[in-house]
Formats: sequence, C-alpha cells, structure tokens
Amino acid sequence: MIEAGLKNAVQRSSLIWLITTLLSGLLLSTPGHADPGASNTQSLEHKAAQEAANKALVQRWLTELWHEGRFDVAEELLATNFRRHSSGYPAVGPAAYAAIVKSCHDGFPDTQITQVDDLIADGDQVFVRWRWTGTHKAEFRGIPATDRSIDVLGEDVIRIVDGQITDIWPLFDPLRLMLQIGAIAPVDNES
Repeated sequence: MIEAGLKNAVQRSSLIWLITTLLSGLLLSTPGHADPGASNTQSLEHKAAQEAANKALVQRWLTELWHEGRFDVAEELLATNFRRHSSGYPAVGPAAYAAIVKSCHDGFPDTQITQVDDLIADGDQVFVRWRWTGTHKAEFRGIPATDRSIDVLGEDVIRIVDGQITDIWPLFDPLRLMLQIGAIAPVDNES
C-alpha cells in the first residue's frame, strides 16, 4: 500500500511538473508575458552594445579630432549643447571646443595624441587616458615658440547622449606642459 501511494505521488508530481512547464512555455510565448530573465539579458546586451558604441565614438574623437587635427568633425561628434568643464579653458559648443584643439595643433604642428590605456565605459560615460607629444614650433597661449618637445599625459571623463559627446571633464597637468616648453622655471630643490 505504501508503494502504491508513493507511485501515485510521483505520478501526480510529474503531472504537475509537466502542466507547469507547458503553461510556462505557453505564457512566455504569448505577447505581454516576457521572461524576466530574458529581459535582464537583453538589457545587459543593450547596455554592452551602447557602451561599445560610446567607446567607438570616443576613439573617433581622440583619433580624428585630436590626433589627425580634423577640426570639422567637431560638429559631428559633439552635441550642440556640448560643454567642456574646465576652469582653465572651458568651452561651450563644438566650435569653441574645435578652437581649443586647433590652438594646440597650431602651437605644436607635429601633435600626436595617443590612447594610453583601454577605454572604460559605464553607461553614458567613458574614461580615456591619453598622451600628447609634439614640438613647440609656434606661439601657444601667448608663449613664443621654443622648439622644445612635450610629452604629457591627460585623462577625460566623457558623457555621450544620443550618439554625441555632450560633456567632457578633463584632467590635465598644464604645469608639466609649461615646464617642458620652458615657460616657467623648475623649482630648485637644492636651496
């Protein structure tokens, strides 16, 4: 008798499992009844795709605008409400930012901007670390040409909305640049 009761319980359990599985499959294939796990996977895939697109845009900004000096791409890459958040050289709008980039290329015609580390993306923001090298061949920020070489590092946090750069928060050491071109004297630590 115990054996028959156990057999019936297993059959009922199997039948319940089968019905539950069939109903779950039917509900999930019905519009409006999405699998929460699938939605989460799609959301993660969308985020990864968006972050990859944002990193590609920042790579274009670094390569085409800064490295190649193609100032015209600023209108394409930067939003009309673009802002460079910097107390030293702020910029509002693509044209103002392109003017900053152009002043760097004018002062250092052999400018080379290269990416130092991998780009790091998180949602709508991308972090980039870069290296700027060149030779001071013309006036830059009021400082006459010195024919000295520069090698400086910088970092930017860049926000992207709807496929365009809307904000840049730069981190750059202008003191190092000014020391390298001889605009200021190094501090004598011997005294």
